[in-house]
Amino acid sequence: MKIKNAFDEDIDLIVEGNSESDTTIIFVHGFGTNKDEGGGLFIDIAHSLSDRFRLVRFDFTGYGMSEGRQEDTSLAKEASDLNSVLGFAREKYGNRIWLIGMSLGCYVIALLSPDGISKTVFISPPDSSQVITAERLAKRIKSRNGGVVDYNGISIYSRSSGETQKIGPAFWKSLDEFNAEAAISAYSRKTDLITIIPVHDEIFERKNMDIYDKVSSSCIRMKGNHAFTVKEEREALVSKIADIFSMLV
Repeated sequence: MKIKNAFDEDIDLIVEGNSESDTTIIFVHGFGTNKDEGGGLFIDIAHSLSDRFRLVRFDFTGYGMSEGRQEDTSLAKEASDLNSVLGFAREKYGNRIWLIGMSLGCYVIALLSPDGISKTVFISPPDSSQVITAERLAKRIKSRNGGVVDYNGISIYSRSSGETQKIGPAFWKSLDEFNAEAAISAYSRKTDLITIIPVHDEIFERKNMDIYDKVSSSCIRMKGNHAFTVKEEREALVSKIADIFSMLV
């Protein structure tokens, strides 16, 4: 279905799973991906939870099947999109909402810092320093064929999917102005935060992850790359998340 964001753009979302559940889990995807996440990670996780929970997956504007321009993407705009999805879910299904954030989606959740979310799971979160995160992203973009980083203009990101994405200056500015450690710490005081960190993350370094150990009720390190693309490692991740949520019912 489609809902409107604060800019009157359509957000495309899917509602699936147990329609009788009193709990809605909202999936928040990472930068430049979509409601399915890398290699269908969110599809696999949703499948494992669908018998017990109502599940909402959506595309940030500028990506997937949502409206909007990629060049307008920023952490603040994505936080606004998430706020629109939360408003929809609360009005339609009630206030018992949990969140699963992936990669930069974790920053988006922390920036919005919504009230009333009792459980949150972060998967493959970025560095606790937004400066280092920006540096890592810029390095990754430059490493791709045709990749261009222009902090004041349009950056070009050639994705492994074959898609060429455009990144505007608003994105880099929002990263520069975001205090990741303070935001993550503040949000952790509102929610029961569980963090899953892959030990072979090829996108984010694991040198500055201490904040997650400090503020998470459980910080789990698992064998895997950023999107857990290896079959056995993904199966282990999906099983771990299913176990986590089964204990929270």
